[in-house]
Amino acid sequence: LRTLHPGAATDIDHAGGAFPRVRVTAGGVEALPAGAAGTIEFVNDAGFEVAALVEDRIVPMSLPVRDAIAGARAKLGDLSKASARPVAMFWMGLDEGGGLIEALLADPGHLGYRGAVIGAMGGGHTPERATETVYRLARTIPTVIAPRAGGGPLLRQTYGGPSSEIALRKAGVIWGGRLHPVKARVLLECCLRASMSPETIAEVFDPFG
Repeated sequence: LRTLHPGAATDIDHAGGAFPRVRVTAGGVEALPAGAAGTIEFVNDAGFEVAALVEDRIVPMSLPVRDAIAGARAKLGDLSKASARPVAMFWMGLDEGGGLIEALLADPGHLGYRGAVIGAMGGGHTPERATETVYRLARTIPTVIAPRAGGGPLLRQTYGGPSSEIALRKAGVIWGGRLHPVKARVLLECCLRASMSPETIAEVFDPFG
C-alpha cells in the first residue's frame, strides 16, 4: 500500500478474504481492520487530496523471500567496514564455450575476482562444452548458478547429464534459487565480504529456493 505522495508504504501478506481498510495520513499509509468482504475502504486523514495505490507485487513463480532475506541479514551481520570482494558474472548460451571463464582461471590473481555468478539456461544448466570449465571455476572460487530467465525456481533433482543441475551441484556449484543473477551477485559479494566459507555461502542461498 502506498500513495503518490512522499511517505511510508505498508506491505501486507493477503491470502484471501476481506481486504484491510486503508488509512492515508500525511506521513504515509497504514492498514486498518478489514471491512466488508469484496470491498476496499480508503480513509483519508492526510488533510489534503492524495491518491492511494494498492499494488500486487507477487510475480508468478517468484514467491516472497522475506524470510530468506531476514536469515541472510542475520548471518551477514555488519558489513559497513568490510572490504570489497569483486564478483564476476558470466551469461550462458547454447554455444558458449567458457572462454571468459578460462581467462579468469588462467590469471594467477583471477583478474581480481573473488567469486562468480553464472546466468544459467533453463532450470540451471550450462552448455556441455563449457561445463568442465564451470567445474574448475567452482573448485577455484565460490561460484553461484542463478536463473538467466530472471524468475522461477531452479531445478534440483530432475536431469542427470554432465551439464545438468544434479551434476553441477555435485561439483560444488552453489545454487542461487529464485534470485536473478544480478541479485545473486550482490548477495555473493556480501557473503565474501563477511569472509564466509563456500559451505556457509550455500546455506545463505539455500532458502531462496
